[in-house]
Amino acid sequence: MDITVNADFEEQLRTFLIANCGLNPSEDKYKNLLKLDTYEIARKFLYDFRTNPKTLGQRVHYSKELLESEDYKIFKNEIHNIENIFNNSLDITPYLSKKAKNRFGNSKKDTLLTAWNINHIHLKPLTGVPNTNNEMIACLITYNDVYFISIIRHGDWGKLDMLKIIRDNWPKCMPLLKYNGEYQMVLNDGTNIEQKEKELLELRENGCSTMIELDGEMYSQIITSSKDSIKDINFLNNLFDDYRLTRTLLEENRQRIFKTILKLNGKPQKPAFSFKWLKPLEIRAELYEEYSKLNFFVYKDAITKGFFAIIGNSKKAYKIELTLTPHSTTHQTHPQQNEQV
Repeated sequence: MDITVNADFEEQLRTFLIANCGLNPSEDKYKNLLKLDTYEIARKFLYDFRTNPKTLGQRVHYSKELLESEDYKIFKNEIHNIENIFNNSLDITPYLSKKAKNRFGNSKKDTLLTAWNINHIHLKPLTGVPNTNNEMIACLITYNDVYFISIIRHGDWGKLDMLKIIRDNWPKCMPLLKYNGEYQMVLNDGTNIEQKEKELLELRENGCSTMIELDGEMYSQIITSSKDSIKDINFLNNLFDDYRLTRTLLEENRQRIFKTILKLNGKPQKPAFSFKWLKPLEIRAELYEEYSKLNFFVYKDAITKGFFAIIGNSKKAYKIELTLTPHSTTHQTHPQQNEQV
């Protein structure tokens, strides 16, 4: 008696991304999205997620430089309005750039965001009138916090002061990695800061990684040739590698999975195991069989009575639901759910 594995995780991911892209199926952008492979859809999805930040009731923090600036005195009400939008989970869309609103389009990439992780939000809703509403708040946005850096204007995309403010006010949030090795600057190393910023911006806009000097300290500015965030690309590469590994493990262990499920359908046992790093999943198992060498085990949930496989390590794990579909003398497992914790 054999067991066949149907584990097309990429197709499951594709279905999820398309269902949650926010596009109207009648739009050309939606139709063009369907023509892409899953990896490309996921890449566009992550960029869209960055350019359209979520307001989740975050705490807002002000840099010392912003509070002491003339811009703060002039635009205090507008800045506090943006803070209120984040604090109360209101709609930030009217304050975003046209490129951000062109979701899944082919607009020029915002490299201030993809290379430095800095969003820019207009202080007033965009009206569509050219040469107006030039002032924006540069900020770092996380799930729990938003950090207001400074007021910037169109053309300030390469201002090194933004990085210095982040380093001095919130060093743990510094988006660039400090570089301690030897490096010979190839960019303008004189006192003309504007020329240096211009050269750095040109490199960034062309998808070129380089080094940045801040008060004698070296930092690496890393960006992909596609001008995507290196963090996003690394995440996607690791995710797709995990998908392939997971499928391989399920294939290689299909017989043992089947035998384990047969055991789990036998006499109920008292809950007997707890896996600390999987505690967020609140797993309560009646019986399980562990394959320690593969970081892979199967269990039956004591409450839902469902069968699950957990594949992972101490840093992350994937929970996959298993169902048996009898077909003559052949049985199949269909992973129904894929969660990352």
